[in-house]
Amino acid sequence: MSDVAATLMPMDQVELLIACVTKLGAEDVEVTGPSHVNFTLWSIESLAYVQDGGRLRGSVFIDLDIPKEDMPEAVEWAAHQEVGGGKVEAAWVATDEDDGGCIRVVFERDLDPELIQADDPLGQDAYNLLLSWGGEPPDLDLVPPAALRASDPTRIAPTNAWLLIGSDSSYPDPHDLMIDRANAAKGLYEGFWTAAKQTEPGDLLFFYFKGDRKAIHFVARAADNAYFDDLGSGAEWSRRQWWAHVTPMVEIEPIALGELRQITGPTVMQGRSGRYLRPEHAARLSELARPIGPDDAALLARILRPVVGRADHPNPANLDLAAWRALASGTFEREADVERLVVEPLLRLSLHGAEDVSVVKAYPAGRRIVDYVVLRRGVPACAIEVKLRVRRSRRGVWAECRDFEQACDYARRLSVPAILIDALQVHLIHEGASEPTKTLNRAVLLEADLQTIRRHALGL
Repeated sequence: MSDVAATLMPMDQVELLIACVTKLGAEDVEVTGPSHVNFTLWSIESLAYVQDGGRLRGSVFIDLDIPKEDMPEAVEWAAHQEVGGGKVEAAWVATDEDDGGCIRVVFERDLDPELIQADDPLGQDAYNLLLSWGGEPPDLDLVPPAALRASDPTRIAPTNAWLLIGSDSSYPDPHDLMIDRANAAKGLYEGFWTAAKQTEPGDLLFFYFKGDRKAIHFVARAADNAYFDDLGSGAEWSRRQWWAHVTPMVEIEPIALGELRQITGPTVMQGRSGRYLRPEHAARLSELARPIGPDDAALLARILRPVVGRADHPNPANLDLAAWRALASGTFEREADVERLVVEPLLRLSLHGAEDVSVVKAYPAGRRIVDYVVLRRGVPACAIEVKLRVRRSRRGVWAECRDFEQACDYARRLSVPAILIDALQVHLIHEGASEPTKTLNRAVLLEADLQTIRRHALGL
């Protein structure tokens, strides 16, 4: 995400979504949910939404309401179509009617209009597919569509490195890996894995497998932020936990458990997936990584970029803005770490020089205790709630986020604005608001943003 979008984007997800689909050429945009829109693209019915993890995903419908008896033809036709800006698929959606099939172009983009190219090929490709399915030749008067410049998380310097853990049942199938690579070339990242809640886009991932393998076999990058989901209890790995979409995994010569322990020290490879690896440990593992595929050397080199997040915890009282931004989120194990290393330095930097201002920790508000309260002339001016990672709802509705509601409750009790802070983000909330008025990403927070936080924390 660009620095500008990260600091100035509206926190209302649907507003950002509208800006993105408009950049794609959308018309007649209709909001159908807190993070969903319907629209037409080249007069074709379409929809888009913010998927778990924070990327834009959508469909352009070449045909709808296909009878069940015609689905084999639709599936066969879709399998032979290629577009640059997405993938063509035929799907059956169960309804009360007999006509529930569709052909659609599934697409995915960064949720940042600045990163969507002005000549994105999605609309033109979909229009020619519509003509072709209808038995007409493509429109030769159109300018040949541009090639999609798909987003690539390997271009991001990783903030963290993580050791992800799998079992024999989750070991990747070569055919699935091939499909993942084809999808990634079109900007689609559909593979996902259990992850640490602080996982960020671009983070470096090493995949270790238990059982007889007992080794690291793959590397990849995180394609988006970690998200919380409950996949049910029907499989060994399906339970309530954090997940992240990942780039196509690249197979490497196995790095055995013994070699791993020589680098990281004694460790038991049981329990949660998503263990933080210090930058120097990630660098050693990267040196050992050798590609299995003869053509994977260049891709592996792009994945194994040095980790830039700062693992050591300096004295919080001496942190300047640059060092504060560089702190690796993966090193925060508890909310107390976020309080000491994120919240307190941020308040010191943003409130520097303010007169008659103090910050009180564990401030009583009725029968509840607020993590921090900013006092101005002894009177509450702002309530601050701290989390290791804010857990959003599946639908993206802030009113369904318990952490957000907790911050809002403190704001109501004290009649002040609130701030909700975690390892990655700072959410500014006006009293009585149904969503944050602004969200600032710590990794790109600017000097000007400190002034915005200052005014908010002082109730100005």
